[in-house]
Amino acid sequence: MKKTLFITLLVILIVGCTCQLPHYLPTPRPEETNEDEDYAVLGALLQYVASEASQYVLVDTSTTGFGFDNSSSDQFDYLSEQLPQLTRDMIDNWQAANTDAITWENEFDLGVPVVFISQDELDKLQDDVYWTGFHTQYPEVGGYFEISRPGFNETGDQALVYLSFFAGSLAAHGTFYLLSYENGVWQVVGEAMIWIS
Repeated sequence: MKKTLFITLLVILIVGCTCQLPHYLPTPRPEETNEDEDYAVLGALLQYVASEASQYVLVDTSTTGFGFDNSSSDQFDYLSEQLPQLTRDMIDNWQAANTDAITWENEFDLGVPVVFISQDELDKLQDDVYWTGFHTQYPEVGGYFEISRPGFNETGDQALVYLSFFAGSLAAHGTFYLLSYENGVWQVVGEAMIWIS
């Protein structure tokens, strides 16, 4: 009887302790994200950074960022200072979404044309320090964009995106943007430039 009681108490104790251990939710895989929501976030960001554009020239594949390293505490601390709402989970989700580049579809709802350009085409058009070939082919725009897929928080109402803009050999920058879904639309609520030339 004592032995049975002891074993029963031991089992209850083990099960009770196991239930108290923290359970971590895995970061959602990129293929589980809603692509329509990706394009809504990216469209809002492009309109924010170039609201007067008559057309957008966009590299035809997503960028995986400009050497951001999640294991670097300096980089994470800098982004956290610039974007106080940012969490490590959002950065993890952003990195998971951008492990591999994807080819963009023409799903951007910007009200003006979006021109997709390959890296090979860009290499041919960036023929000199002043990019004469590029500006001859695209006289209406100042430069072109590279943009990452968004990474979302757990509730899906905040998104982190990396965007870089190139206008010449020494006229470019790369920035992380934090967007929030407010009043039915995505809005930029913070930005952190990480390089400029």
